[in-house]
Amino acid sequence: MYGCVKKKQPGKGSLRIVGKKQKCKKGEQRVLFNPKTLQPAGPTGATGPAGPTGPQGVVGPQGDDGATGPQGPTGSQGPTGPTGPTGAGATGPTGPTGPTGNNGTDGATGATGPTGPSGNDGQTGATGPTGATGAAGPAGGPTGPPGPTGPSGEDGQNGADGATGPTGPTGAAGTNGTDGATGPTGPTGAAGTDGTNGTNGTNGTDGATGPTGPTGPTGPTGQDGTNGATGPTGPTGPTGQDGTNGATGATGPTGPAGPTGPTGATGSTGPTGPTGVGATGATGPTGPTGAAGVNEILFSSGAQAANNNAFVGLGGQNATEANVQQIVAIGGTVTGMRCFNAAAQGGSATYTLRINGASTAATCTITGGQTTGSGGPFTVAFSAGDRMAVATPNANSGNTAKSFAISVTP
Repeated sequence: MYGCVKKKQPGKGSLRIVGKKQKCKKGEQRVLFNPKTLQPAGPTGATGPAGPTGPQGVVGPQGDDGATGPQGPTGSQGPTGPTGPTGAGATGPTGPTGPTGNNGTDGATGATGPTGPSGNDGQTGATGPTGATGAAGPAGGPTGPPGPTGPSGEDGQNGADGATGPTGPTGAAGTNGTDGATGPTGPTGAAGTDGTNGTNGTNGTDGATGPTGPTGPTGPTGQDGTNGATGPTGPTGPTGQDGTNGATGATGPTGPAGPTGPTGATGSTGPTGPTGVGATGATGPTGPTGAAGVNEILFSSGAQAANNNAFVGLGGQNATEANVQQIVAIGGTVTGMRCFNAAAQGGSATYTLRINGASTAATCTITGGQTTGSGGPFTVAFSAGDRMAVATPNANSGNTAKSFAISVTP
């Protein structure tokens, strides 16, 4: 887990948990810890294999050994001289650790490991249904070209990513570079068993303090002496400079390929192929003449009301017949007539078809209390260029809108 603490006096205050890629605030430093270590200790397990070496931490400043009593402020660190003989006096208490220095800039990201093998291809999607066959051309024509192939089914989904490989060994410390991308965290190795503690040496008597000699090279570390009585705590030393961060370890090998993805969806049906183009066949013999069809000629007063002694044409009525006569373009025979009155009347009313200003035998009667009527059959001939109208009766017509349909044959 990752957290942020104050750079100054990190032992005071609280730890703020943050995400892996979340940055700390100004005046804070980023820390990494394993939450498993915060649990109560269980029984010691068998010694596991040693985990990979972690990156080297920042070296803190080393304080000078002072005489017993209050410790003065730590001076700047010079090269360590050879270890002198152990004094007889009790060792003074160690001063508190100075606050951790600012984090150095991250080293350059290690080279990416080789790419793992590709996952197995997803199963081929089912073949889309064949497009409908185009209609056959007339007999004798060449076969039309086949319809285009339907589109391929969609690719299967990618297999799941392989597991992350173990973390590579720590590389040599490089110069500070710009922050690289954070690599994946490798698994934590099992903790090794603690070594046995060495025996403490006896304390010698304190010798007189001599002048400080020049600093020599660092000698080997002596065995720990027995702890003396705790002296008063000295003031906190200045914060040491930040050490350079080690280079990021190489990326571990790529995990095994993921399982095969599910089968892709079935492709859509291909379009219908074009109709074949054949030569036109010979014209068949003429069939027998069919029965004569029935046509009709329509008359209506439209939105106007036609009363007694009026004439109805096409979409109008008038007391003068010539104003509403309808001319015809072809000749034929009137065989029947139907009539409609918008409102029922108390008595019967007979309507008459007139041709060229004269009444004919073609009539239609609406009985009292009804709105429709009919008449026929008739055999009333007419010729192209004749003019037609329908005459209302002298009584019982009613001042309403009316319409008429005349059935005719050639």
